[in-house]
Amino acid sequence: MAQSVTQLTAYLHGLRVGWFRQRDGVISFDFDEEWRETSGRLQLSESLPKSRRVHAGTAPESFLWGLLPDNSAVLVRWGEMFGANPRNALSLLRHVGLDTAGAVQLSEADDTVLEAAGGSDPLDDHVIAAHLRAMHGDPLAWLVPSLHDGNFSLAGAQAKFALLRDADGWRLPWGGEPTTHIVKPGVAGFSHQDVDEHLCLAAAAQLGLTAAKSEMHDFDGETAIVVERYDREIANGRIERIHQEDVLQAAGIHPALKYQNDGGPGITTAAAIVRAAVNRSERDDAVSRFFEANVFNWIISGTDAHAKNYSLLHTTRGTTLAPLYDVASSLPYDDLPARKVKLAMSMAGRYRVHEIEPRHILREAAGIALDTDAVRERMVELCQSVADAFSAAASASALGADDREFAARLTDSVARRSAELLPKIDATTVRSLGAHIRPEARAITQPRRKNVGLSGNGGRFASKQPST
Repeated sequence: MAQSVTQLTAYLHGLRVGWFRQRDGVISFDFDEEWRETSGRLQLSESLPKSRRVHAGTAPESFLWGLLPDNSAVLVRWGEMFGANPRNALSLLRHVGLDTAGAVQLSEADDTVLEAAGGSDPLDDHVIAAHLRAMHGDPLAWLVPSLHDGNFSLAGAQAKFALLRDADGWRLPWGGEPTTHIVKPGVAGFSHQDVDEHLCLAAAAQLGLTAAKSEMHDFDGETAIVVERYDREIANGRIERIHQEDVLQAAGIHPALKYQNDGGPGITTAAAIVRAAVNRSERDDAVSRFFEANVFNWIISGTDAHAKNYSLLHTTRGTTLAPLYDVASSLPYDDLPARKVKLAMSMAGRYRVHEIEPRHILREAAGIALDTDAVRERMVELCQSVADAFSAAASASALGADDREFAARLTDSVARRSAELLPKIDATTVRSLGAHIRPEARAITQPRRKNVGLSGNGGRFASKQPST
């Protein structure tokens, strides 16, 4: 029988932030008054601002669902494993809430400081390989079997699990001990998808975008992409959590609506959220990086760049845009009809990749007050360099013969795609686009100032909107 849970306490860095409470099926959030007064610029969520002590409505529950897998079959499996209600976020997070995305930890305890015992046990590669083999046959088997309560929660639909890696190798954390790496065997039904994701991230970094670090790892004959968690750091010899939330959580929207055509944020809305959240000195750079990532996905035909795959990092120093993650190209898969492939966020109202032209990219850029000349130049630069970036990424990766053959196919398909796009970009004349800016874009567009070149590893477009 599913256990009834009506309250979980939220902690950040071990300090009590407040309480998620459920009454008559409705979840609300109440801030701890002391944390509100002493937390500085640290935020739990942009959708749960500290300016209001109590939050009702849909935002608290949407934030919680954003911490869980958005794979209903996995949630049903977890419900069976834990005796929890798979349709109740509090019921599930009671069992997996001590290690989630970011720094938030959820517990039935209610002390001002979280006392969550934890530790980790060594794992041999053959144990990890056995789990990867099990996941190939059963993609719902996210949790690594263990004698301890070594449970975690990772968002998203793709099969994955979390481990800790230190100087001595791989370990399985339990209790409140943080994980440091995410292991993904690839999406079922798409051969070499793990290689695809790794090379896309590595190529993005080669091109100057800020992207999560990844590697292809061989676990006793089973290969998988291993992604280093950017929401973890080593401080004073200890693994510390860095708080993050995805843009969908920041918008207060349920993950079932993550795609724009399902009701999730598009580029204009997501850019406005980023601009409002990020530190004043970094806003232009963050919006530029966000849009550049969308351009990169357009070039490589990356179809999963929805609002859950962009995140904000919250610290006591303020908020920044997280590195790019969960990127993969549809180009090497011949069984995906090119004319039906869609982006997760539209460009000037168009989703199908083959229908999106450079002028639509420029129109979308104008809608979020970016310099269209700089955007056009960066599109040319990316198209000229992207195939070499994939080639360099493949050369620097530990790939077996089959994976290397796939990498060559991916690189060739990216080269063909970029070669097709370059003449179209060169033929594009930047015109006055003001008449095409949608009303929601005008709401965030302010009087222009002299263009300011953006710094940082990724921001390339001079913003025409001042920071406020």
